[in-house]
Amino acid sequence: MRVDTHTVRKAPMLLTASLGLLIVLTPAAAEAQTCSSVCNQVRRACNHAAKGMSKAARITCTENVGTCRDDCETNASTCPGDCDAASATCAAACATAPDATACEADCAAALAQCVDDCTNCDANCLTTGVTCKNEAKAARDAMREVCSGARDICDGSCEEPIDRGCVHDCTTDEHGCRDDAKRTEVGCKKGCAKGSAAKSCIRTCRKDNNLEQQACEDLTVLCYAGCIGVDLTPPPVTTPTTMAP
Repeated sequence: MRVDTHTVRKAPMLLTASLGLLIVLTPAAAEAQTCSSVCNQVRRACNHAAKGMSKAARITCTENVGTCRDDCETNASTCPGDCDAASATCAAACATAPDATACEADCAAALAQCVDDCTNCDANCLTTGVTCKNEAKAARDAMREVCSGARDICDGSCEEPIDRGCVHDCTTDEHGCRDDAKRTEVGCKKGCAKGSAAKSCIRTCRKDNNLEQQACEDLTVLCYAGCIGVDLTPPPVTTPTTMAP
């Protein structure tokens, strides 16, 4: 069964997230003639994916810490006043609460937490960043466990003889996908304004092209897996913790 890559390559980011287990399979691997060779490639692809996903998650954690600390700095002058204003609103609502005493206690606790968040905002960002990276590592370890069994799953699913015509069509579609991505990059660079912002714009164009090229590889894996009758369910993807001061 061949997957129509022309249909799905229009949403590369969604596909990249959904593939999970099958991230990288080179064109050379797609030309493999035996299930044994293919399944070895699947296992290696899985381990490569685990490493790549972990790296991406850690980068996201670092970026979130930076954003969080910037917000701390921006809100530093108004944070205590914002806490007092929120506390006053909370206390006013207690006048009509069924249990005014409990309500006031909740308001006091919320005020104390708000003030603590203001005082320790930067430190809290760093602590949350550590937690985020630990979650990324745990997700990587969980995926590696899946990888360890990927070969057995593949061996039990792969069927010979492999449909060479299907494989050829998948490879042809990959070439078209890569060409489209490259043309998009060229157009992106041409659209970059001259001046100091040009380098940043060009870097963004290159980054987007790299993502598109990765998506093309993902599509080839998805297509080729259908050719050999392999159905591997990807592991759940853990989203790194989002930080807020």
